[in-house]
Amino acid sequence: MIYLNSKLREQLKIGLDSASRIFQNLNGVTDDVELQFDEDTGAALAYNAAYNTHPAILHGNGPSKSHLNYLANYIPGRWSSVSGCAFCGKKQKLDLSVGIYGDYSKFEKLFDEGIFTCIKDPTDFPLITVSIFIAKPIPFIEEMLEAFAGLDYPKKKIALYIYNSQRFNIKTVFDWFN
Repeated sequence: MIYLNSKLREQLKIGLDSASRIFQNLNGVTDDVELQFDEDTGAALAYNAAYNTHPAILHGNGPSKSHLNYLANYIPGRWSSVSGCAFCGKKQKLDLSVGIYGDYSKFEKLFDEGIFTCIKDPTDFPLITVSIFIAKPIPFIEEMLEAFAGLDYPKKKIALYIYNSQRFNIKTVFDWFN
């Protein structure tokens, strides 16, 4: 409503982002939005070829969610043409300090920070179920599996389900699992 009022529009200096300089909705324009890599740093950037812009915020809804997921493998700072994968080989940590339920005696309260510490005894960790779906050809399967294997969580407390419909990933998944 504000934009339609020309007096308010001029007073507030409001304009439309019709060239997708700030926001890029991917729905219906996935062919126009591609990856570009910064020549100096190698950082991956979203590039709108139709308007020659690098939008700061990407939004994927409807059928464009898979394209957003593809872009998220590289942006922001996940992969660089200079240094490669930013997270490969690094041990990931799970933060279990939120959502505390049940027996509070298993947690040590940190009064100075006002939060609870993580569970100390691995047998006290809750059993979690993790499902990995490989339903389409996607990059970095080996790196994703290695990152999952490196999670700081007791392996005996993880119920793992892997769905793989990609023939060329069968050996990779099988070798990793064994």
